[in-house]
Amino acid sequence: MLASLHLWLIPLNPLLASVRPLPGDDVLRTSLSDAERERLAGFTHASARRANLLSRGMLRQVLSQHGPLAPADWQLQIGPQGKPALADAQRDALRLAFNVSHSGDWLAIVVLCGAQQGQELGVDIERVRPGVSTDSVMSRFFAPVEVTQLSSLEDAQRRQAFFDLWALKESFIKVTGQGLACPLDSFAFEISTLGCEPAPAGQNVPLAPANHGLQATEQGVAWNFVALSGAQTQGFGSRFARLTDEYRVALTTCASLNDVPIQSRYW
Repeated sequence: MLASLHLWLIPLNPLLASVRPLPGDDVLRTSLSDAERERLAGFTHASARRANLLSRGMLRQVLSQHGPLAPADWQLQIGPQGKPALADAQRDALRLAFNVSHSGDWLAIVVLCGAQQGQELGVDIERVRPGVSTDSVMSRFFAPVEVTQLSSLEDAQRRQAFFDLWALKESFIKVTGQGLACPLDSFAFEISTLGCEPAPAGQNVPLAPANHGLQATEQGVAWNFVALSGAQTQGFGSRFARLTDEYRVALTTCASLNDVPIQSRYW
């Protein structure tokens, strides 16, 4: 089986256009495991409870688009740093890996079909949030080379590039499975104010702050490959795209998947 990557962008706001409606809450709840339903019941705020239901329920719906199991039959496990994954037996038998991210009105789920042993991936979707003190965050958590690059930009450009970089860094710590146990200043991405076209598969190019709009076509998202450096970054490759001025998505995989095309689609 040849490896393939599939990015699903799922609108959580019913006012957003989508290819098909989301399943009803009762359908999603029925597909959850007993442990997932117990965790769901523990959320005190309705908005957080529904976000968790959509995240877990839609993950099962998406997995069933790529494997022979019904949504309720997927067996999920949680890693030491909270990263969800398929139970080992199902992953080995079906050769599937996945990762999930949620921000604002969008849920992003990436699925790797034909996954080999040890092939992992991380995805992050980020929304520009006006209340975030970007200068404070980047000075505390970003690598010095990233701070230098960001500081050279004008205010509006710097704010956009900050969230670009944040998405990339989140995708890296998710693919490693370490979460925030991996210091955010122990690795760095190259960013640039120079525009560039989507890179050929496998080629590293600087991150361009130009707006790559999301198109609901066969072409999907226009990805840029982004150079990654620092401690323990060997064996990983990252890609990035702006969906709109408000949203961006980043994906990090093992380097052997750099030449694997990504099929992106709306639910």
